Amino acid sequence: MEVKQIHDFLSTVYGEVTGKTDVVKEDLSNIVDVGKELLSQNNREPYVNSLLNLIGRWVFVDRPYEGQAPNILRDSWEWGSIMSKSRTKDLEPTSNPTWDLTPGESVDQFVYNPPTVQTTLYNTMNTWEIDVSFVDRQLRQSMDSAAMLDSFLGMIQTQTTNTEVTYLDELIMRCYNNLIGHRLARNVGVVDVLASYNAISGKDPITAEEAPYNVDFLRHLAFTILIYKNRMRKKTQNFGDLDDGYTTFTPGKFAHLVLLDVFSEAMKIYLQSDTYHDEMLKIGAYDMISNWQGTGTGAEYRLPDISGIDIKVSGLTTGSDVSRHGIIGILHDRDALGIINEDRRVEVARNSRGEYWNNFYKVDTREFNDVAENAIVFVLGGGIDVYALPMLPTETIWDYRVSELQSGVSVARNDAITGTLKYVSTGALPARWGAGNFLALKFKNIPGNATSCKVGLDPSQSSGLVEIIDDPDRNGTFKITDADTQKFVIETTINGSVYRQEYDLSGLVCEAAPNTEVEEAPAASSTRSKK
Repeated sequence: MEVKQIHDFLSTVYGEVTGKTDVVKEDLSNIVDVGKELLSQNNREPYVNSLLNLIGRWVFVDRPYEGQAPNILRDSWEWGSIMSKSRTKDLEPTSNPTWDLTPGESVDQFVYNPPTVQTTLYNTMNTWEIDVSFVDRQLRQSMDSAAMLDSFLGMIQTQTTNTEVTYLDELIMRCYNNLIGHRLARNVGVVDVLASYNAISGKDPITAEEAPYNVDFLRHLAFTILIYKNRMRKKTQNFGDLDDGYTTFTPGKFAHLVLLDVFSEAMKIYLQSDTYHDEMLKIGAYDMISNWQGTGTGAEYRLPDISGIDIKVSGLTTGSDVSRHGIIGILHDRDALGIINEDRRVEVARNSRGEYWNNFYKVDTREFNDVAENAIVFVLGGGIDVYALPMLPTETIWDYRVSELQSGVSVARNDAITGTLKYVSTGALPARWGAGNFLALKFKNIPGNATSCKVGLDPSQSSGLVEIIDDPDRNGTFKITDADTQKFVIETTINGSVYRQEYDLSGLVCEAAPNTEVEEAPAASSTRSKK
Protein backbone atom coordinates (compact mmCIF):
# COMPACT_ATOMS: atom_id res chain seq x y z
CA MET A 1 0.00 0.00 0.00
CA GLU A 2 1.28 3.48 -0.90
CA VAL A 3 1.00 5.95 2.00
CA LYS A 4 1.38 9.68 1.28
CA GLN A 5 1.96 12.57 3.69
CA ILE A 6 -0.29 15.47 2.63
CA HIS A 7 0.11 18.06 5.42
CA ASP A 8 1.77 20.60 3.10
CA PHE A 9 -1.05 20.22 0.57
CA LEU A 10 -3.66 20.76 3.29
CA SER A 11 -1.92 23.97 4.38
CA THR A 12 -2.21 25.31 0.81
CA VAL A 13 -5.87 24.27 0.61
CA TYR A 14 -6.64 25.97 3.93
CA GLY A 15 -5.41 29.31 2.55
CA GLU A 16 -7.59 28.96 -0.54
CA VAL A 17 -10.83 28.14 1.26
CA THR A 18 -10.45 30.68 4.06
CA GLY A 19 -9.76 33.58 1.68
CA LYS A 20 -6.14 34.08 2.77
CA THR A 21 -4.80 33.36 -0.72
CA ASP A 22 -6.01 33.30 -4.30
CA VAL A 23 -6.89 30.00 -5.91
CA VAL A 24 -3.70 28.26 -7.07
CA LYS A 25 -3.11 25.26 -9.32
CA GLU A 26 -3.39 22.03 -7.32
CA ASP A 27 -1.78 18.74 -8.26
CA LEU A 28 -4.41 16.13 -7.36
CA SER A 29 -2.42 13.23 -8.79
CA ASN A 30 -0.99 12.69 -5.31
CA ILE A 31 -4.36 12.97 -3.58
CA VAL A 32 -7.12 11.13 -5.45
CA ASP A 33 -6.72 7.48 -6.39
CA VAL A 34 -8.37 6.66 -9.70
CA GLY A 35 -7.44 3.00 -9.35
CA LYS A 36 -5.13 0.67 -11.22
CA GLU A 37 -6.46 -2.11 -13.35
CA LEU A 38 -5.03 -5.46 -12.27
CA LEU A 39 -2.76 -6.16 -14.70
CA SER A 40 9.59 32.66 21.02
CA GLN A 41 8.97 35.00 24.31
CA ASN A 42 11.90 34.28 26.71
CA ASN A 43 11.98 30.82 25.18
CA ARG A 44 8.60 30.05 26.73
CA GLU A 45 5.60 28.59 24.93
CA PRO A 46 3.35 31.44 23.62
CA TYR A 47 -0.04 30.25 24.80
CA VAL A 48 1.33 29.54 28.30
CA ASN A 49 2.39 33.18 28.60
CA SER A 50 -1.07 34.34 27.55
CA LEU A 51 -2.59 32.53 30.54
CA LEU A 52 -0.44 33.90 33.35
CA ASN A 53 -2.52 36.96 34.20
CA LEU A 54 -5.96 36.11 35.57
CA ILE A 55 -8.77 37.95 33.80
CA GLY A 56 -12.09 38.99 35.34
CA ARG A 57 -14.28 37.51 32.60
CA TRP A 58 -13.10 34.83 30.23
CA VAL A 59 -15.06 33.82 27.13
CA PHE A 60 -13.99 30.65 25.33
CA VAL A 61 -14.72 30.41 21.60
CA ASP A 62 -16.12 26.88 21.57
CA ARG A 63 -18.31 26.50 18.49
CA PRO A 64 -18.47 23.16 16.65
CA TYR A 65 -17.98 23.35 12.87
CA GLU A 66 -20.26 21.07 10.87
CA GLY A 67 -18.61 21.54 7.49
CA GLN A 68 -20.30 22.09 4.14
CA ALA A 69 -18.99 19.48 1.71
CA PRO A 70 -21.23 16.60 0.61
CA ASN A 71 -20.90 13.52 2.80
CA ILE A 72 -19.07 10.88 0.76
CA LEU A 73 -17.24 9.32 3.74
CA ARG A 74 -17.44 5.52 3.79
CA ASP A 75 -17.34 3.61 7.07
CA SER A 76 -14.10 1.69 7.66
CA TRP A 77 -15.90 -1.35 9.07
CA GLU A 78 -18.12 -1.58 6.00
CA TRP A 79 -15.50 -0.79 3.37
CA GLY A 80 -12.35 -2.23 4.97
CA SER A 81 -8.83 -1.27 3.94
CA ILE A 82 -8.21 -1.82 0.23
CA MET A 83 -11.05 -1.52 -2.30
CA SER A 84 -11.34 -3.60 -5.45
CA LYS A 85 -14.13 -3.02 -7.96
CA SER A 86 -15.16 -5.32 -10.81
CA ARG A 87 -17.59 -4.89 -13.68
CA THR A 88 -18.57 -7.13 -16.60
CA LYS A 89 -18.84 -6.26 -20.26
CA ASP A 90 -22.32 -6.33 -21.78
CA LEU A 91 -23.17 -9.77 -23.19
CA GLU A 92 -23.90 -10.14 -26.92
CA PRO A 93 -27.16 -11.82 -28.02
CA THR A 94 -26.93 -14.87 -30.26
CA SER A 95 -29.35 -16.95 -32.31
CA ASN A 96 -31.94 -19.13 -30.59
CA PRO A 97 -31.68 -22.68 -32.12
CA THR A 98 -35.10 -23.75 -30.84
CA TRP A 99 -36.76 -22.56 -34.03
CA ASP A 100 -34.01 -23.69 -36.36
CA LEU A 101 -33.67 -27.43 -35.63
CA THR A 102 -32.51 -29.82 -38.37
CA PRO A 103 -33.38 -33.55 -38.30
CA GLY A 104 -30.35 -35.73 -37.60
CA GLU A 105 -28.24 -32.87 -36.20
CA SER A 106 -27.53 -32.15 -32.55
CA VAL A 107 -27.43 -28.77 -30.83
CA ASP A 108 -24.22 -28.19 -28.88
CA GLN A 109 -25.11 -26.97 -25.40
CA PHE A 110 -21.60 -27.16 -23.94
CA VAL A 111 -19.96 -24.19 -25.67
CA TYR A 112 -17.94 -22.20 -23.10
CA ASN A 113 -18.88 -18.49 -23.04
CA PRO A 114 -17.01 -16.75 -20.18
CA PRO A 115 -17.96 -13.14 -19.33
CA THR A 116 -15.37 -10.40 -19.79
CA VAL A 117 -14.52 -8.95 -16.39
CA GLN A 118 -12.58 -5.76 -15.62
CA THR A 119 -11.21 -5.26 -12.11
CA THR A 120 -9.81 -2.03 -10.65
CA LEU A 121 -7.78 -1.82 -7.45
CA TYR A 122 -7.74 1.25 -5.18
CA ASN A 123 -4.77 1.02 -2.84
CA THR A 124 -3.50 4.51 -1.90
CA MET A 125 -3.78 6.11 1.54
CA ASN A 126 -3.30 9.75 2.56
CA THR A 127 -2.34 10.64 6.11
CA TRP A 128 -1.73 13.66 8.32
CA GLU A 129 -1.90 14.65 11.96
CA ILE A 130 -2.50 17.66 14.20
CA ASP A 131 -0.28 17.99 17.27
CA VAL A 132 -1.49 19.85 20.38
CA SER A 133 0.24 20.18 23.76
CA PHE A 134 -1.57 20.73 27.06
CA VAL A 135 0.45 22.22 29.91
CA ASP A 136 -0.34 21.22 33.48
CA ARG A 137 0.78 23.62 36.20
CA GLN A 138 0.30 26.84 34.26
CA LEU A 139 -3.28 25.94 33.32
CA ARG A 140 -4.21 25.08 36.90
CA GLN A 141 -2.75 28.35 38.20
CA SER A 142 -4.50 30.43 35.54
CA MET A 143 -8.01 29.10 36.04
CA ASP A 144 -10.17 29.90 39.05
CA SER A 145 -12.22 26.69 38.96
CA ALA A 146 -12.28 23.17 37.63
CA ALA A 147 -15.23 24.12 35.44
CA MET A 148 -13.22 26.91 33.80
CA LEU A 149 -10.30 24.55 33.20
CA ASP A 150 -12.66 22.01 31.66
CA SER A 151 -14.17 24.70 29.40
CA PHE A 152 -10.73 25.82 28.25
CA LEU A 153 -9.61 22.30 27.39
CA GLY A 154 -12.96 21.68 25.70
CA MET A 155 -12.41 24.77 23.53
CA ILE A 156 -9.06 23.41 22.32
CA GLN A 157 -10.57 20.01 21.66
CA THR A 158 -13.44 21.58 19.68
CA GLN A 159 -11.02 23.67 17.62
CA THR A 160 -8.94 20.59 16.86
CA THR A 161 -12.04 18.72 15.71
CA ASN A 162 -13.13 21.74 13.66
CA THR A 163 -9.76 21.78 11.92
CA GLU A 164 -10.04 18.09 11.11
CA VAL A 165 -13.54 18.65 9.70
CA THR A 166 -12.25 21.55 7.57
CA TYR A 167 -9.47 19.45 6.08
CA LEU A 168 -11.79 16.49 5.48
CA ASP A 169 -14.26 18.87 3.83
CA GLU A 170 -11.61 20.04 1.40
CA LEU A 171 -10.38 16.51 0.67
CA ILE A 172 -13.98 15.70 -0.24
CA MET A 173 -14.04 18.69 -2.57
CA ARG A 174 -10.74 17.57 -4.15
CA CYS A 175 -12.44 14.25 -4.91
CA TYR A 176 -15.15 16.20 -6.69
CA ASN A 177 -12.71 18.55 -8.43
CA ASN A 178 -10.66 15.65 -9.78
CA LEU A 179 -13.77 13.94 -11.16
CA ILE A 180 -14.98 17.23 -12.68
CA GLY A 181 -11.52 17.90 -14.13
CA HIS A 182 -11.43 14.41 -15.63
CA ARG A 183 -14.81 14.96 -17.31
CA LEU A 184 -13.72 18.33 -18.69
CA ALA A 185 -10.36 17.01 -19.92
CA ARG A 186 -11.94 13.98 -21.60
CA ASN A 187 -15.06 15.90 -22.73
CA VAL A 188 -17.27 13.13 -21.34
CA GLY A 189 -20.58 14.02 -19.70
CA VAL A 190 -20.15 17.81 -20.00
CA VAL A 191 -23.35 19.82 -20.55
CA ASP A 192 -23.10 23.52 -21.47
CA VAL A 193 -26.35 24.83 -20.00
CA LEU A 194 -25.69 28.45 -20.97
CA ALA A 195 -25.10 27.60 -24.63
CA SER A 196 -28.21 25.43 -24.83
CA TYR A 197 -30.33 28.15 -23.20
CA ASN A 198 -29.04 30.90 -25.50
CA ALA A 199 -29.68 28.64 -28.51
CA ILE A 200 -33.37 28.05 -27.74
CA SER A 201 -34.46 31.10 -25.71
CA GLY A 202 -35.36 33.29 -28.69
CA LYS A 203 -33.99 36.26 -26.75
CA ASP A 204 -30.71 38.15 -26.67
CA PRO A 205 -27.92 35.88 -25.35
CA ILE A 206 -27.11 36.26 -21.67
CA THR A 207 -23.66 36.09 -20.06
CA ALA A 208 -22.44 33.81 -17.29
CA GLU A 209 -22.75 36.66 -14.75
CA GLU A 210 -26.38 37.24 -15.70
CA ALA A 211 -27.35 33.57 -15.55
CA PRO A 212 -27.98 33.25 -11.76
CA TYR A 213 -30.43 36.17 -11.92
CA ASN A 214 -32.34 35.17 -15.04
CA VAL A 215 -35.56 33.30 -14.21
CA ASP A 216 -35.84 31.74 -17.66
CA PHE A 217 -32.29 30.41 -17.44
CA LEU A 218 -32.95 28.98 -13.98
CA ARG A 219 -36.02 27.16 -15.30
CA HIS A 220 -33.90 25.81 -18.15
CA LEU A 221 -31.26 24.67 -15.64
CA ALA A 222 -33.86 22.83 -13.54
CA PHE A 223 -35.29 21.23 -16.69
CA THR A 224 -31.82 20.16 -17.88
CA ILE A 225 -30.97 18.55 -14.53
CA LEU A 226 -34.25 16.61 -14.52
CA ILE A 227 -33.74 15.39 -18.09
CA TYR A 228 -30.22 14.10 -17.41
CA LYS A 229 -31.21 12.56 -14.10
CA ASN A 230 -33.75 10.51 -16.02
CA ARG A 231 -31.29 9.67 -18.83
CA MET A 232 -28.77 8.32 -16.33
CA ARG A 233 -31.29 5.65 -15.28
CA LYS A 234 -30.92 3.90 -18.66
CA LYS A 235 -27.90 1.70 -19.44
CA THR A 236 -25.48 3.77 -21.51
CA GLN A 237 -21.81 4.55 -22.02
CA ASN A 238 -22.44 8.26 -22.69
CA PHE A 239 -21.89 9.53 -19.14
CA GLY A 240 -19.03 7.30 -17.97
CA ASP A 241 -15.45 7.02 -19.20
CA LEU A 242 -15.85 3.37 -20.17
CA ASP A 243 -13.99 0.97 -22.40
CA ASP A 244 -15.89 -0.29 -25.45
CA GLY A 245 -18.52 -2.84 -24.59
CA TYR A 246 -19.13 -1.65 -21.03
CA THR A 247 -22.19 0.31 -19.95
CA THR A 248 -23.51 1.62 -16.67
CA PHE A 249 -26.71 3.07 -15.25
CA THR A 250 -27.77 5.00 -12.16
CA PRO A 251 -31.10 4.30 -10.41
CA GLY A 252 -32.81 7.45 -9.17
CA LYS A 253 -32.03 6.69 -5.52
CA PHE A 254 -28.28 6.47 -6.35
CA ALA A 255 -28.16 9.81 -8.21
CA HIS A 256 -26.42 12.55 -6.23
CA LEU A 257 -26.59 16.25 -7.18
CA VAL A 258 -24.18 18.97 -5.98
CA LEU A 259 -24.84 22.62 -6.90
CA LEU A 260 -22.96 25.87 -6.41
CA ASP A 261 -24.95 27.93 -3.91
CA VAL A 262 -25.32 30.97 -6.17
CA PHE A 263 -27.47 28.78 -8.45
CA SER A 264 -29.27 26.62 -5.90
CA GLU A 265 -30.25 29.64 -3.81
CA ALA A 266 -31.29 31.56 -6.92
CA MET A 267 -33.58 28.68 -7.91
CA LYS A 268 -35.11 28.73 -4.43
CA ILE A 269 -35.79 32.45 -4.58
CA TYR A 270 -36.90 32.75 -8.20
CA LEU A 271 -38.61 29.39 -8.74
CA GLN A 272 -40.02 28.23 -5.41
CA SER A 273 -41.66 31.58 -4.79
CA ASP A 274 -43.71 31.67 -7.99
CA THR A 275 -45.60 29.52 -10.46
CA TYR A 276 -42.44 27.51 -11.24
CA HIS A 277 -42.51 25.94 -7.77
CA ASP A 278 -43.05 22.41 -9.13
CA GLU A 279 -39.94 22.52 -11.33
CA MET A 280 -37.80 23.22 -8.27
CA LEU A 281 -39.40 20.45 -6.21
CA LYS A 282 -38.84 17.83 -8.92
CA ILE A 283 -35.06 18.25 -8.74
CA GLY A 284 -35.13 16.46 -5.40
CA ALA A 285 -32.49 16.50 -2.69
CA TYR A 286 -29.10 18.03 -3.43
CA ASP A 287 -25.98 19.28 -1.66
CA MET A 288 -25.05 22.95 -1.80
CA ILE A 289 -21.49 24.31 -1.75
CA SER A 290 -20.04 27.83 -1.72
CA ASN A 291 -17.09 27.11 -4.00
CA TRP A 292 -15.32 24.25 -5.74
CA GLN A 293 -11.69 25.01 -4.96
CA GLY A 294 -11.37 28.40 -3.27
CA THR A 295 -13.09 31.71 -2.60
CA GLY A 296 -10.43 34.12 -3.80
CA THR A 297 -9.27 36.94 -1.55
CA GLY A 298 -11.73 39.51 -0.21
CA ALA A 299 -15.44 39.27 0.49
CA GLU A 300 -16.72 39.50 -3.10
CA TYR A 301 -16.81 35.75 -3.83
CA ARG A 302 -16.52 36.50 -7.55
CA LEU A 303 -18.15 33.99 -9.86
CA PRO A 304 -14.86 33.13 -11.65
CA ASP A 305 -13.28 32.29 -8.30
CA ILE A 306 -16.04 30.24 -6.70
CA SER A 307 -17.09 28.46 -9.92
CA GLY A 308 -13.60 27.53 -11.06
CA ILE A 309 -10.95 24.85 -10.64
CA ASP A 310 -7.26 24.95 -11.54
CA ILE A 311 -5.81 21.46 -11.09
CA LYS A 312 -3.63 18.66 -12.40
CA VAL A 313 -6.01 15.73 -12.80
CA SER A 314 -5.06 12.38 -11.30
CA GLY A 315 -5.29 9.42 -13.64
CA LEU A 316 -4.56 11.18 -16.96
CA THR A 317 -1.25 10.93 -18.80
CA THR A 318 -2.08 13.71 -21.30
CA GLY A 319 -4.24 16.81 -21.00
CA SER A 320 -4.15 16.60 -17.21
CA ASP A 321 -3.87 20.38 -16.62
CA VAL A 322 -7.42 21.72 -16.29
CA SER A 323 -8.25 25.36 -15.63
CA ARG A 324 -11.95 26.13 -15.96
CA HIS A 325 -14.55 28.43 -14.47
CA GLY A 326 -18.33 28.46 -14.78
CA ILE A 327 -18.96 25.07 -13.14
CA ILE A 328 -22.60 25.03 -11.96
CA GLY A 329 -22.78 21.54 -10.49
CA ILE A 330 -22.31 17.84 -10.94
CA LEU A 331 -24.85 15.00 -11.08
CA HIS A 332 -23.14 11.70 -10.31
CA ASP A 333 -23.64 8.09 -9.33
CA ARG A 334 -23.20 7.36 -5.64
CA ASP A 335 -20.28 5.04 -6.42
CA ALA A 336 -18.37 7.48 -8.66
CA LEU A 337 -16.31 8.89 -5.79
CA GLY A 338 -15.77 8.67 -2.08
CA ILE A 339 -13.42 8.61 0.88
CA ILE A 340 -13.09 5.10 2.24
CA ASN A 341 -11.67 3.75 5.49
CA GLU A 342 -11.60 7.10 7.27
CA ASP A 343 -9.58 6.47 10.45
CA ARG A 344 -9.44 9.24 13.08
CA ARG A 345 -7.68 8.57 16.37
CA VAL A 346 -5.72 10.27 19.16
CA GLU A 347 -2.42 9.15 20.69
CA VAL A 348 -1.27 10.75 23.97
CA ALA A 349 2.19 11.05 25.52
CA ARG A 350 3.07 12.58 28.91
CA ASN A 351 6.30 14.56 29.33
CA SER A 352 6.89 14.30 33.05
CA ARG A 353 9.92 16.56 33.12
CA GLY A 354 8.17 19.43 31.34
CA GLU A 355 4.82 18.54 32.94
CA TYR A 356 2.74 18.67 29.79
CA TRP A 357 0.76 16.31 27.61
CA ASN A 358 1.24 15.87 23.86
CA ASN A 359 -1.84 14.87 21.91
CA PHE A 360 -1.44 13.55 18.37
CA TYR A 361 -4.68 13.70 16.37
CA LYS A 362 -4.06 11.32 13.43
CA VAL A 363 -6.19 10.94 10.31
CA ASP A 364 -5.91 8.36 7.50
CA THR A 365 -8.13 8.52 4.42
CA ARG A 366 -8.34 6.93 0.98
CA GLU A 367 -9.85 9.20 -1.66
CA PHE A 368 -11.07 7.54 -4.88
CA ASN A 369 -12.71 8.31 -8.22
CA ASP A 370 -14.32 5.68 -10.40
CA VAL A 371 -14.43 7.54 -13.71
CA ALA A 372 -16.37 4.68 -15.33
CA GLU A 373 -19.48 5.49 -13.27
CA ASN A 374 -22.01 8.06 -14.45
CA ALA A 375 -21.14 11.71 -13.80
CA ILE A 376 -22.46 14.80 -15.62
CA VAL A 377 -20.91 18.25 -15.19
CA PHE A 378 -23.11 21.31 -15.85
CA VAL A 379 -21.16 24.38 -17.01
CA LEU A 380 -21.63 27.96 -18.17
CA GLY A 381 -20.09 28.42 -21.59
CA GLY A 382 -17.06 26.83 -23.16
CA GLY A 383 -14.58 27.93 -20.53
CA ILE A 384 -12.47 29.87 -23.06
CA ASP A 385 -12.70 33.31 -21.50
CA VAL A 386 -9.75 34.54 -19.44
CA TYR A 387 -10.69 36.71 -16.47
CA ALA A 388 -9.24 40.19 -16.04
CA LEU A 389 -9.51 41.29 -12.41
CA PRO A 390 -8.45 44.51 -10.69
CA MET A 391 -5.42 44.06 -8.47
CA LEU A 392 -6.16 44.54 -4.77
CA PRO A 393 -5.25 47.92 -3.23
CA THR A 394 -2.73 46.26 -0.91
CA GLU A 395 -0.89 44.39 -3.67
CA THR A 396 2.29 45.80 -5.20
CA ILE A 397 3.55 46.07 -8.76
CA TRP A 398 6.57 47.96 -10.11
CA ASP A 399 7.33 49.02 -6.50
CA TYR A 400 3.94 50.78 -6.22
CA ARG A 401 1.09 49.83 -3.96
CA VAL A 402 -1.90 49.43 -6.24
CA SER A 403 -3.76 52.03 -4.14
CA GLU A 404 -1.21 54.56 -5.46
CA LEU A 405 -2.29 53.80 -9.04
CA GLN A 406 -6.05 53.36 -8.91
CA SER A 407 -9.16 53.29 -6.75
CA GLY A 408 -12.60 51.74 -7.10
CA VAL A 409 -11.68 49.80 -10.23
CA SER A 410 -14.11 47.04 -11.20
CA VAL A 411 -14.37 44.75 -14.20
CA ALA A 412 -17.64 43.61 -15.77
CA ARG A 413 -16.70 40.47 -17.67
CA ASN A 414 -16.51 41.04 -21.45
CA ASP A 415 -18.12 44.42 -20.96
CA ALA A 416 -16.38 47.35 -19.29
CA ILE A 417 -13.70 48.44 -16.85
CA THR A 418 -14.61 51.35 -14.59
CA GLY A 419 -13.02 53.26 -11.73
CA THR A 420 -10.50 56.02 -11.12
CA LEU A 421 -6.88 56.04 -12.30
CA LYS A 422 -4.54 58.35 -10.42
CA TYR A 423 -1.94 60.52 -12.12
CA VAL A 424 1.53 59.04 -11.64
CA SER A 425 4.54 61.29 -12.23
CA THR A 426 7.33 59.67 -10.20
CA GLY A 427 8.88 56.24 -10.00
CA ALA A 428 9.61 53.41 -12.39
CA LEU A 429 6.50 53.68 -14.57
CA PRO A 430 6.87 57.35 -15.64
CA ALA A 431 10.62 56.85 -16.01
CA ARG A 432 9.94 54.20 -18.63
CA TRP A 433 6.68 55.28 -20.27
CA GLY A 434 6.14 58.86 -19.19
CA ALA A 435 3.84 60.35 -16.57
CA GLY A 436 0.16 59.48 -16.83
CA ASN A 437 -2.57 57.04 -15.74
CA PHE A 438 -1.85 53.33 -15.27
CA LEU A 439 -4.37 50.50 -14.93
CA ALA A 440 -3.26 47.51 -12.78
CA LEU A 441 -4.88 44.16 -13.62
CA LYS A 442 -4.29 40.47 -12.97
CA PHE A 443 -5.44 37.55 -15.09
CA LYS A 444 -6.96 34.21 -14.14
CA ASN A 445 -8.46 31.12 -15.73
CA ILE A 446 -6.03 30.85 -18.63
CA PRO A 447 -7.00 27.48 -20.15
CA GLY A 448 -4.43 24.74 -19.67
CA ASN A 449 -4.47 23.93 -23.41
CA ALA A 450 -3.86 27.54 -24.48
CA THR A 451 -0.62 28.08 -26.43
CA SER A 452 -0.75 31.86 -26.18
CA CYS A 453 -2.47 34.52 -24.10
CA LYS A 454 -1.79 38.15 -24.97
CA VAL A 455 -3.16 41.23 -23.19
CA GLY A 456 -2.99 44.95 -23.82
CA LEU A 457 -4.61 48.00 -25.37
CA ASP A 458 -6.09 48.57 -28.80
CA PRO A 459 -5.09 50.87 -30.33
CA SER A 460 -1.54 50.80 -28.99
CA GLN A 461 1.24 52.61 -30.79
CA SER A 462 4.01 51.20 -28.62
CA SER A 463 4.39 47.67 -27.24
CA GLY A 464 1.01 46.34 -28.37
CA LEU A 465 -0.31 43.13 -26.83
CA VAL A 466 1.98 41.39 -24.34
CA GLU A 467 2.36 37.61 -23.93
CA ILE A 468 1.61 36.50 -20.35
CA ILE A 469 1.19 32.73 -20.61
CA ASP A 470 4.67 32.11 -19.17
CA ASP A 471 4.52 34.99 -16.68
CA PRO A 472 4.27 33.44 -13.18
CA ASP A 473 2.64 36.60 -11.75
CA ARG A 474 0.13 37.04 -14.59
CA ASN A 475 -0.46 40.69 -13.83
CA GLY A 476 0.50 43.98 -15.41
CA THR A 477 0.11 47.75 -15.63
CA PHE A 478 -1.26 49.43 -18.75
CA LYS A 479 -0.92 53.10 -19.59
CA ILE A 480 -4.27 54.59 -20.61
CA THR A 481 -3.96 57.53 -22.99
CA ASP A 482 -7.51 57.81 -24.32
CA ALA A 483 -10.13 55.92 -22.34
CA ASP A 484 -12.90 56.95 -24.76
CA THR A 485 -11.37 55.27 -27.80
CA GLN A 486 -9.12 52.55 -26.42
CA LYS A 487 -10.25 49.01 -25.67
CA PHE A 488 -8.60 46.53 -23.35
CA VAL A 489 -8.03 43.28 -25.21
CA ILE A 490 -7.28 39.65 -24.30
CA GLU A 491 -6.40 37.24 -27.12
CA THR A 492 -6.18 33.53 -26.26
CA THR A 493 -4.94 30.94 -28.77
CA ILE A 494 -6.25 27.37 -28.45
CA ASN A 495 -5.68 24.71 -31.11
CA GLY A 496 -4.76 27.39 -33.60
CA SER A 497 -7.94 29.43 -33.03
CA VAL A 498 -7.72 32.92 -31.51
CA TYR A 499 -10.43 33.98 -29.04
CA ARG A 500 -10.66 37.74 -28.51
CA GLN A 501 -12.22 39.52 -25.52
CA GLU A 502 -12.73 43.28 -25.42
CA TYR A 503 -13.46 45.63 -22.53
CA ASP A 504 -14.77 49.18 -22.88
CA LEU A 505 -12.68 51.76 -20.98
CA SER A 506 -14.87 54.85 -21.39
CA GLY A 507 -16.05 54.51 -17.78
CA LEU A 508 -12.55 55.09 -16.42
CA VAL A 509 -11.88 58.46 -14.79
CA CYS A 510 -8.29 59.47 -15.52
CA GLU A 511 -7.04 62.14 -13.11
CA ALA A 512 -5.06 64.98 -14.63
CA ALA A 513 -1.65 66.15 -13.45
CA PRO A 514 -2.08 68.37 -10.38
CA ASN A 515 -2.00 72.15 -11.01
CA THR A 516 -1.28 71.73 -14.72
CA GLU A 517 -3.23 72.01 -17.91
CA VAL A 518 -4.26 68.73 -19.48
CA GLU A 519 -1.78 67.99 -22.29
CA GLU A 520 -2.00 65.62 -25.21
CA ALA A 521 -1.01 62.16 -23.98
CA PRO A 522 1.91 60.19 -25.45
CA ALA A 523 1.43 56.95 -27.33
CA ALA A 524 -0.43 54.12 -25.60
CA SER A 525 1.58 51.25 -24.23
CA SER A 526 1.37 48.08 -22.20
CA THR A 527 3.90 47.02 -19.57
CA ARG A 528 5.08 43.60 -18.54
CA SER A 529 4.30 42.65 -14.96
CA LYS A 530 6.97 43.21 -12.38
CA LYS A 531 6.87 42.99 -8.60
